[in-house]
Amino acid sequence: MKRCVKCGLPETHETISFDATGVCNICRQQEFKTDKIDWVANKKVLDGLIEEHRGKYDYDCIVPFSGGKDSTWTLYYLMKE
Repeated sequence: MKRCVKCGLPETHETISFDATGVCNICRQQEFKTDKIDWVANKKVLDGLIEEHRGKYDYDCIVPFSGGKDSTWTLYYLMKE
């Protein structure tokens, strides 16, 4: 069974593919997110948007909440940060 040379995920993992060096698409995507996205700048943009709208209306924002990990993290972040 073929496995990713970086993370060890097997070829049976849903939607996985491998490049010529044996690295999976999931590892490549993580490399892109780590190397190419300026997370500090993105946080400053988000913080600016929050401050721009905070306290102007009865509600600062509406957060769609499904109960999954992504919406839970978003709600937590907006409440605590």
